[in-house]
Amino acid sequence: MKTVKFNELFVFTKKSNLKASESVDDGKYAFFTSSKVVSRKTDKPIYFEKSLVIGNGGSANIHYVDAPFSATSHCYIAVKTRVNLNIKYVYYYLLTNIHILERGFKGAGLKNISAKYIEEIDIPFVDLDIQDKIVAVLDKVQNLIEKIDESIEVYNNLSQAIFFDMFGDPDKNTKGWQIKKLLQNIEYIGDIGSNGSNALISKNLLMKDDKDYAIMVRTTNLRSNDFSNKVKYISKKGYDFFKKSKIFGGEFIINKIGSGAGDFWIMPNLNKKVSLGLNLLVIRPKNINIKFLFHYLSTEYGKMIVKSKVRGAAVQSITKKSIIELPIISPPIDLQNEFEKRVNKIELIKEKKQSILSNFQSLFFSLSQLAFKGELEFNRAVDLEVLMENDYEFFKNNSNKESITLLIKRLDKDELNSKKFYEQELYDKAKMFVFELLNEKKIKQVYDKETQRIKLTV
Repeated sequence: MKTVKFNELFVFTKKSNLKASESVDDGKYAFFTSSKVVSRKTDKPIYFEKSLVIGNGGSANIHYVDAPFSATSHCYIAVKTRVNLNIKYVYYYLLTNIHILERGFKGAGLKNISAKYIEEIDIPFVDLDIQDKIVAVLDKVQNLIEKIDESIEVYNNLSQAIFFDMFGDPDKNTKGWQIKKLLQNIEYIGDIGSNGSNALISKNLLMKDDKDYAIMVRTTNLRSNDFSNKVKYISKKGYDFFKKSKIFGGEFIINKIGSGAGDFWIMPNLNKKVSLGLNLLVIRPKNINIKFLFHYLSTEYGKMIVKSKVRGAAVQSITKKSIIELPIISPPIDLQNEFEKRVNKIELIKEKKQSILSNFQSLFFSLSQLAFKGELEFNRAVDLEVLMENDYEFFKNNSNKESITLLIKRLDKDELNSKKFYEQELYDKAKMFVFELLNEKKIKQVYDKETQRIKLTV
């Protein structure tokens, strides 16, 4: 495929001299910093053209903007110089090949990327109509990803709403619960240092990338909820030595050092040998429900009291001594357990949605890789999940024999649960699509002698 340099398609506008502190809480327009997350706002936009916003410090990130916005001096603002260019096409290319930008970040401390490096990036270039088709396909999947993300956030908020309904506002302790120090609810608190002196720890801590006896769980795994990639392993000898920091699942884990000091998680059960990594603390609670504790500390008040214990400017940290001093409300354990039951139901729904989200994210990546290699077949680029999120007309125009066959299989009551439609709304929609397909004679009913029942076939 033909490629052109970035600077043949874009020009960088004059850099802003704004600082992040000049953003406002309730502004109407986006205010970009060098962060991947766009959380700041402004009432005074300074850019008005469709643009790519590329952060120039920290880690690689890129944003597409089609509305007025502002940005700090830590952003490059690129506007197109060609009529036959869909800016979003380049955005999707760099977003799904973010490693290209990552390679440009240089420096010992805070890494930066130069405008010169970006200008020299090769962009696969195709006719505008093909660019538009690629963007349309990726937009459809991206929109679905955002919808699922939003629905997951709704369930996150629901869990918090249930917490406040059952236990009141923890900041004001509106239900008058007894308050205890976390120490009174701890059976064990420790870290890798609990296993001996620094010299002994260093001697026995031999982490490796190749699969071995046990995983050494690290902050990066907990933060991404990914225990398959970027995993470190230790030998059986190492695992047995670090006996005071063995992890079995269900523990409360706290990050004790770095920019995320005070962050916390409930350790999932991985059904494999796991040892606690550096920079982490493990808590095994008693007389308190761990789901209750997690959601209590996840409230704004809970996060505030944890962060109040974090110390340090250059390198932040939180100690065991300060953690055990945290004030915790103490409702009856039966009420805490009832809360866990209700939250578990929500988490089951979230897990299903998270699985769907992962599938769409994989689909998005696969489609983008095919698109930018010139191998995407547009009439077959959208799978059944995407087809089902749209109306019948879209389904009819974009489906093929394989997707219709899969639709029928998912409606078959004899199929395995993993293939069925779990949401009633999707199930009803699928039945309606099948009815329309029958009317249009795209599928037919046949008698299956083996099962002695009517089956649908394409």
